[in-house]
Amino acid sequence: MSISFLHLAPYLFLVSTFLQASPIKIGFSNDYEPVSFARHGKAVGISPDIVREAIGNELTVEFVSLPWVRAQRMVEEGKLDAMFSIATQAREVYSIPSALPGFTGEFRGYTYIHHPQMERLSRVKRIEEIKDLVACEYLGSGWGNQHLKSVLQRIEFSPTLATKLEMTRWKRCDFIVELDFLVDYQNNRSSLDKLVKLPAVYQTVSFRLLLSKKSAYKELLTVFDKNIVNLEKAGRVRSIIQSWVHARQGL
Repeated sequence: MSISFLHLAPYLFLVSTFLQASPIKIGFSNDYEPVSFARHGKAVGISPDIVREAIGNELTVEFVSLPWVRAQRMVEEGKLDAMFSIATQAREVYSIPSALPGFTGEFRGYTYIHHPQMERLSRVKRIEEIKDLVACEYLGSGWGNQHLKSVLQRIEFSPTLATKLEMTRWKRCDFIVELDFLVDYQNNRSSLDKLVKLPAVYQTVSFRLLLSKKSAYKELLTVFDKNIVNLEKAGRVRSIIQSWVHARQGL
């Protein structure tokens, strides 16, 4: 007994409608303040704000705030449709980056105040020049895994970004490499000694929307790329970043 397409059409329409109504799940780190973090269980920060405005009302999305290692694994497995981060080689194995970045940042070196080798650290242009020194890094850092682990003789790992910065202040390591606006934000909010910004810029990176290769929502990247251009031209991206960098404690 054969079933014609005409008999199946109403059911196919219902399935299609259901799929379109399902929210697109986008993962964010729950502890990468102010890029993204959890507040009352919800994803907040620079990345969620930019993605929210870039998507607008064109698609139904759900933001999921998770430990970063887990979020990346869920994108790889297709349990999350996308995440917002740097398109490293490892991540591009299982995700497709947006053509345009949401925002950019500079990875710079930082150390604690009055470091005994401050003069040496200030002259450094490449990580290889200080491979004998100790760096701090947090678990799940894509940049650290790609650029530090193969060069440095020793790295002290921390569970979160915040503890990475605290370990540096308490002299558990000699230096860190981190996004400039991220450390500026933490310095502005900390009552402890400020971390000292070193001259070298190790890399300028772009944060992009990364769509899981197992996601059915290919239109997500199209919508993001179309709208991020207008946000950038209007100065909205810079405004969002600055509002977070200079946010008062407790906001």
